[in-house]
Amino acid sequence: GIVGAFGAGKSTIVKWIKGMVEDGQPQNPPPLLFSEHSCWGFESSASAIHAMLADGIKKVAPFIDTFHVKSLPESYRQAFSAGGQWFDSASRLFLWPGDPIQQFRTLSDLLQEIGSRLVFVVEDLDRNNSRTFDIQDVLAFLQQLKEFPNLSFVLTGGVKSPARIDF
Repeated sequence: GIVGAFGAGKSTIVKWIKGMVEDGQPQNPPPLLFSEHSCWGFESSASAIHAMLADGIKKVAPFIDTFHVKSLPESYRQAFSAGGQWFDSASRLFLWPGDPIQQFRTLSDLLQEIGSRLVFVVEDLDRNNSRTFDIQDVLAFLQQLKEFPNLSFVLTGGVKSPARIDF
């Protein structure tokens, strides 16, 4: 975790670390991949977690086939389901978004196949003020990521966070 006041340079430190790592590693495939996320502006914690999965897949895709990890995002399924109850039922059957934790497990397995680790950088978690965004959901999710050997995270936040975040 990196803790500091707004504007103190947390993001700059992350960019320095990322730059130093990327400058000193081979290109194909790299031992460390980075997926950077700001939680500011997400309407819900679930959408933030799905965005992390989508970006993680995007980072790994140039090095190994990720087709079996991908799923139709929940927002698309919901948009298509506006066509009626029958379509919603069919889309759930054929286009189910899947369990995010299982998808992250599969992503970790793929990373192991290519000898890489994916580091999620999660910023601004403490700055999302949406009523439907639950910080604890994201924290619980990040805690679960610790179970996967090829997934890590860096969490940044403010000194005076309105929500309790255990850095």
